[in-house]
Amino acid sequence: MTEWPAPMAYGAARLGALDGQHSDEAPEEAPDEAAEEAAVAGHDALAARGHQAMGEDLAELGFTLDFAPNADVTLGVEDVAIGSRSFGADPELVADLALAGLRGLAEGGVAGSAKHFPGHGGVTEDSHHTLPVQPAEQSDLEDHDWAPFQHVIDAGAPMIMMGHLDVPVLEAGVPSSLSPAAYEWLRERGHDGVIVTDALNMAAVVDQAGPAERRCRPWRPGPTCCSCPRMCAPPTRRSSTPWSRGDSRPTGSPRPRNGWSR
Repeated sequence: MTEWPAPMAYGAARLGALDGQHSDEAPEEAPDEAAEEAAVAGHDALAARGHQAMGEDLAELGFTLDFAPNADVTLGVEDVAIGSRSFGADPELVADLALAGLRGLAEGGVAGSAKHFPGHGGVTEDSHHTLPVQPAEQSDLEDHDWAPFQHVIDAGAPMIMMGHLDVPVLEAGVPSSLSPAAYEWLRERGHDGVIVTDALNMAAVVDQAGPAERRCRPWRPGPTCCSCPRMCAPPTRRSSTPWSRGDSRPTGSPRPRNGWSR
């Protein structure tokens, strides 16, 4: 049986392919370049179809946004937080499939959000329970963990989710969701869409910054909006993007973009 990454399994189920379309046995001869390109193209289509199906199901229920797909490059078994939610361990493959996922969601009628910058798949701890540290050098991160995010930014991704990681090359000892340097990286690389934080009730943030009402403070630059589950005190009046009560929407909120609206 083919074990698809979780996002692609949704598409495989819709296509009746969960019993496995690919042999687990090694081929007698190495595939040529054209065959490899065809295989990647097939995976792109499956990722797009899976996310389109998710988008259609969500849109039918009245949702307009899905915090997906994962653009995290996984470490494999040492990756305790992302696991099978990742498209894999190859940055180029993850980049292609994350972009296919975003486009699939848009085709299904909802906006997507690539997550979790600066790359939760590359650490060995779970930010739900602690603050993971990513000690890699910036050049290594840009070639690996950050490459899929640059790829979707270049394609005009409408939204990126900021995770809770301690990345010393950005700002040591501070969750990336609270670090202006992390937001600056995304903006300097061309992302002009929405940036949303991961959930602010997670231990990586709670243990660092205290109660929720102190966490979502104005950062310049900072997130467009904060993800705050019900168990958090609503921090809406401390948003980093000010707006008056008379405005219909805050500055920087999601708007249709070329190639991303239905």
